[in-house]
Amino acid sequence: MNIIYLLTNLNKQEGEKRFYIGSKAECRLEIINSIPTIIDIKTEKPYLGSATDFSMKQDIKNKNTFSASILKIVNKKENLLKEENIKIISANAVENTEYYNTSYAKLGGHSYDHNAVVNYFGEIRKDYNSSKSGISKKDKTARKYGFANIGEFAIWIYKEKLKTLYFTDIAKLLNCERHIPARFIESYNMEKCYKESLNLNDEIKNKVRSLYVNGISFHKISEVLNIEIPTVSLYIGDFNKINERDFIAATRKNKTEKELKIEITKLVLSGKSVKEASKILQINYYTANRYFMKCVRERLEINDL
Repeated sequence: MNIIYLLTNLNKQEGEKRFYIGSKAECRLEIINSIPTIIDIKTEKPYLGSATDFSMKQDIKNKNTFSASILKIVNKKENLLKEENIKIISANAVENTEYYNTSYAKLGGHSYDHNAVVNYFGEIRKDYNSSKSGISKKDKTARKYGFANIGEFAIWIYKEKLKTLYFTDIAKLLNCERHIPARFIESYNMEKCYKESLNLNDEIKNKVRSLYVNGISFHKISEVLNIEIPTVSLYIGDFNKINERDFIAATRKNKTEKELKIEITKLVLSGKSVKEASKILQINYYTANRYFMKCVRERLEINDL
């Protein structure tokens, strides 16, 4: 749906800047850790608004909690900015010191602030997009030479190099341009990365995937957890390519996909509707329904009917 939303900073007191009015296309509202949160349905990542106000950016970086509510559902996407301005004017948000809004929405199309903070670790849009683009290109290179991801390719190159091969010899093995192997791993501490690859564990994997599904880039995950980017890639594996939506809801609940499917199904079999089960578990109705139907299909044979 397309919405006009209100973000409320739950860490602020009356009289302080704590509200923001904005608009978002193709999204939904979902309860995450008991907080109503806007989810971008294209990326399945939390959306924190696009405010240009410096104080709001700092509050997001400081991990203040923002609760979202829907002011209006807009049927036509092209009417979003017009409807957003109506709500901003109605609340006198630009002049009201309790609002982060510093200007009215620009009509004629959405404009993006490349310095807008996009997650609770303070990443700004241009850095996040740059990281995402770089990782995508490196993953594509890895797959070109028969490897599943950055991590697998980087480790292979490093292990070949340990055999005292020159990078040019490794390039011959790959039948590629001679600088590609060296360039692929030059920005990583491969000795550290190799040691990390020998000690992969579920605790760090869960942390990596939890950060990823909440819109944190590979580079920031690497920084936060003090692991190399190829190691991040090894932990994520196909998680960012196959059935990502099926994992995200479970990960946010600290459960596996199987565990969440069973929990939803048990609630339904106990007499709850899927809608009631979604409210109990604080997940989106459509997500709950998808999990329930998958569980039924996996366990019900045609002969059972």
